[in-house]
Amino acid sequence: MRITALLLALAAPLCALGASFDCTQAQSYDERAICALPELSYADDTLAAELADLRARYPGARDLESMAAALYQARAQCQSETCIKAWYTDARYRLHDFDAYRQALGSVDPSALPAAQAQPPQPQQQPQAQLPQSQQPVPAAAAPQQVPVGGVLAVTAPPALPPGVGTDTQNHVLSAHDACRAGDASSCEELYEIFMSGRYVPQDPAHGAAYGDRACKQGSARACRLMGMSFYLGYATHGFTQDPRQALRYFTIGCQERREPTSCHLVGYMFFTGQVVGMNAARAIEKHQEACHHSGDGLCEPRQQALRCSQGDANACSKYHQVVGNLIKAAQRELEF
Repeated sequence: MRITALLLALAAPLCALGASFDCTQAQSYDERAICALPELSYADDTLAAELADLRARYPGARDLESMAAALYQARAQCQSETCIKAWYTDARYRLHDFDAYRQALGSVDPSALPAAQAQPPQPQQQPQAQLPQSQQPVPAAAAPQQVPVGGVLAVTAPPALPPGVGTDTQNHVLSAHDACRAGDASSCEELYEIFMSGRYVPQDPAHGAAYGDRACKQGSARACRLMGMSFYLGYATHGFTQDPRQALRYFTIGCQERREPTSCHLVGYMFFTGQVVGMNAARAIEKHQEACHHSGDGLCEPRQQALRCSQGDANACSKYHQVVGNLIKAAQRELEF
C-alpha cells in the first residue's frame, strides 16, 4: 500500500507536464505531435502559462486575443516537428513583444489607436546590395508580396527560390537561414536586406520583414530601428504600409531591450506629438532621457528642446521637430540599401 502510494505521488508531476489541451481530443497534426513528444508538450505548457499571465495582467485585451488566435491558426498549418518547434520560439517572441508594447502604452487602450494608413509614400530608387561576386542578380518579381498589415510572418522554412537564382545564391540563403534560426542575428539581418532589396533574389517583402523581425528580437538594434522606421513611414519600396502601432512595437524593443538611442528618441517623439497615443510630454521626455543615457556621443538635444517646448517655448518646439526630423531622415537613408 505504501509503495503504491509512493508510485502515485511520483507519477503526479509527470501527468502535470502534459499539453495545455485535452490530448484525447487531439485531431490535427500539430496537436497529435505535441501530445506525443515531451519536448513539445513542455513547450506548450510554458507558452500557455505565459499567455495566461498576460491575460491576467491585461484582462479583456482584444489585441492580445486577436494575436493569440492568429498564432494558433499559424501553428495548425505545421506539418513537421521542426515547424512546430520554430512556431513555439516565434510565439514566445511575440508574447514578449506584446508585453513590451503594452508597457510602453501604459494605460492607453490600443483599440483607440489609429489604424494603418492606406496611402504609403512613393517608392525610392534602391542602391546595389553587397554580396559575393558569384551571386548573380535576377529580375525582381513583377508583383512582390506586401508585408502583412498589422504583423509579419514567422521564420520557419526558407522561401522557395525560382530556378533563375544561381546555385551559389541558393546555398548562401539556405546557410544564412539555418544560422538565423540558430540564433545568429547578423544572418537574419543579412536575409532581411537580401529579400527587401530584390537584387539577387526576387523581392519578397513578406519574408524580408520576417527575417528583420527575427533579427530585432535576437539582438540587432539596427533591425529594430529599421523595422520600426519602415512601419512608421509606410516604406512602400519594401512593401510596408504605415502602421504606427507596429512602429511603436519595434522602437520600444530597440529602446528598452537594445538600448538604441534613435529608437528611444522616436518612442519619445510619438508620445510627445500624440501620433499613436494621446500626447504625454512627461513620458516623452523620459524616453528622450533614456536615449541621451544610451548615446555614446551624448545625443541629448531632443530632450532639452522637448522640455523647453513643454514649458511654452515656441522656438524650442520648432527646434524640437527639426532635430527629431533629422534623426528620422538619417534612419530613412538606412533603408536605401
